[in-house]
Amino acid sequence: MSSPQEKRRERYKSNVAAVKEMNLADCLEAHEYELCDELLAGLDEKLSIRFVSQFHKNTDIGIWEWLVTNGISIDALGCKGWPALHCAASRGDLSACKFFLERKANVDSRSETYGYTSLMHASENGHFDVCKLLIEHGADVNAEIATVEKTTSYGYAARNGHTRILELLKANGATVVSPPPPCKQSIDPAKFIALMMTLLDENE
Repeated sequence: MSSPQEKRRERYKSNVAAVKEMNLADCLEAHEYELCDELLAGLDEKLSIRFVSQFHKNTDIGIWEWLVTNGISIDALGCKGWPALHCAASRGDLSACKFFLERKANVDSRSETYGYTSLMHASENGHFDVCKLLIEHGADVNAEIATVEKTTSYGYAARNGHTRILELLKANGATVVSPPPPCKQSIDPAKFIALMMTLLDENE
């Protein structure tokens, strides 16, 4: 069992590391990369998941270039259990998606929870150009999430009425499936009607 003194020492070391990471994050956001190199040299341990995950939300290509150059995996998971490619695909950030794929990000990487893919995120949110890019890089159009519904990218696009993406997925070998149960957000009535027409045509 650790003594009170040892516990205090570990807590101090943890606090010092956190402060150093905060300073490094500030420098990264200011794009002061030479200073970042100096601060990184002063860290005793690897950068934490919490540190890396803050740069998943607003994918700054310059920052990620520095992170990858300094040993951070392009497929590192953030606090949500998503790699940065997932976050960029979910937002429809085409430039960031290109950056990650050019640096050999795993196009079919899975989230920690339920096993979502980048293509599922892009399909669900209606980002046609991102879907096209991911498919061009070999994304599995029939990958299923690890739940009872086994929903695919096609199912997510169908649920939200993204007819162009449905056609794109089908043209690239996606199996036509029924949409999963609706989420809480409402679907535009015009999109819903167009979706039903598409599904009816496919079943004829």
